[in-house]
Amino acid sequence: MADRFDVIIVGAGPSGSVAAANLAKYGLKTALIDKETFPRYKSCGDGITADGLAVLDKLGLGAWAEQFPAFEGLRFSSPDQTIVSIPLKTDRGQLMGRTIPRHLFDNQIAQFALQQGAKFMQGIKVNHIEYLEDGVLVKSENQQFEGQFLILAEGSNAPLAKSLGLVTDGPELMAARQYLTGDAVNDPFLEVHFQSSIIPGYNWMFPVGNGRINIGTGTFQKRIKNRELSLREELERFKSDPILRGRLDHTEPDSPIEGHPLRTQFGYSTTHSNRTLLVGDAAGLVNPFTGVGIGPGMMSGDLAAKTIQRVFDNGLINTMNLSDYTNALNQQFASARKAAQRLRKFLSSPSRLNNLFSLLKQDPTLAALLGDIFFDKKPATTAFRLETLFKVLPRL
Repeated sequence: MADRFDVIIVGAGPSGSVAAANLAKYGLKTALIDKETFPRYKSCGDGITADGLAVLDKLGLGAWAEQFPAFEGLRFSSPDQTIVSIPLKTDRGQLMGRTIPRHLFDNQIAQFALQQGAKFMQGIKVNHIEYLEDGVLVKSENQQFEGQFLILAEGSNAPLAKSLGLVTDGPELMAARQYLTGDAVNDPFLEVHFQSSIIPGYNWMFPVGNGRINIGTGTFQKRIKNRELSLREELERFKSDPILRGRLDHTEPDSPIEGHPLRTQFGYSTTHSNRTLLVGDAAGLVNPFTGVGIGPGMMSGDLAAKTIQRVFDNGLINTMNLSDYTNALNQQFASARKAAQRLRKFLSSPSRLNNLFSLLKQDPTLAALLGDIFFDKKPATTAFRLETLFKVLPRL
C-alpha cells in the first residue's frame, strides 16, 4: 500500500525544498523526495542573488546565510579586455547576494523543511507518475506514494515533466565549473568575462571564501553537441588567460570539472496541469542572459506552496484550478525573460560588447545598471527603456 500525502515534491534543490518547508508550515502532509543523499555536491556558480536571499530570510534562515561572503563587487571584461569594475556593496549600500556552496545551501533548506514537518526521503529515484481519479501516484523501483498534488522540482533535464508532456525540449544552455584553492584568490569581486572563445556565453570566477574560488564557463548546448567547442578545454584555457593576470598560477584544483544544463525556455513549458506544478529549472526559470536561476527557482517554490495552500483553504480540492500559479509566474517573469533573450542576442557580437564596455567605462550609472540586471536586481526590460537606448545605441 502506498504512503499518502497531501503534496509530493520530487527534487530537493532550493525550489523544491522551499515549497516543502512552506507547505509543511501550513500543516499539510508533505513528502520531499530526492534521488541523491544529502549533502550532495551540485555543479553551479554558487551565487545566491538578492531575490533568493529574500526568500531565505522569509523562511527564517537569513542569519544562517550571513556566514558566507557577500557580493562586494562585480568585474566585467569585454572581448578586447576592457575591464569595468562595479562596487556592489560599499559604494551603493546594497547587498546583491552571497556565494554559498550548493552542497551546504541545498542541504540547509532541505533540513529546514524536515524540521517544519516535511518527510524528507533521500536516495529514491522516482521513475513513474500516474494520475488517479483523486490524486497522483508516484513510483520508484521499490516504493510508491500517493498525493493529492505533485510538485516537480527535478532540475533542467526534467525527465518526469517530459514523460507527462509538460516539457518537450532539452535545456538550452550548458555550463561547467571547478573549485580551485590558493593564496592568490582572495579578491572579493565576482568576475564575468565575455570572451570571443565562448560568446554567446561567458567565463566566470567567483570567490566562495577561505581562499577558494568557483571558476566556470557556459554557452549554448547546441554548440557543444555540434562540437564547436569543449567546455572542459575552454575552462582549462581560461585559467591561464591574460585577463586573469596570472592570479591562478599558484592555485590547485579542489574538485573535478563538472557540467550542468540550464533550462531557460520559460513560456515554452506547461508549468501547471491537473494536479501538478513545475518549479525552478524544470519550469525554465533560469535567466537566459545571465544563467542565474537559484533565486527565481526559490521564488517559484514559494508561489507553488501558496497556490496549493489556497486550494486546501478554500476546500476546492476536487475542483481545483492551479492556473493561478502560472499566472503569477507570468506576471513575475514573462516580460523580463523575453527582454533577457533580446539582450543576449543583441550582445552576442564581440564588437558590440567592446563598444558597450568602452561606454560603461565612462558611465558608472550605466555600468551599475548592467550589474543590477546581471544579478536580477532589476529586470532586463530596464535595458530597453528609451533613456538607456538613447545612451547606448549611438555607440554600438
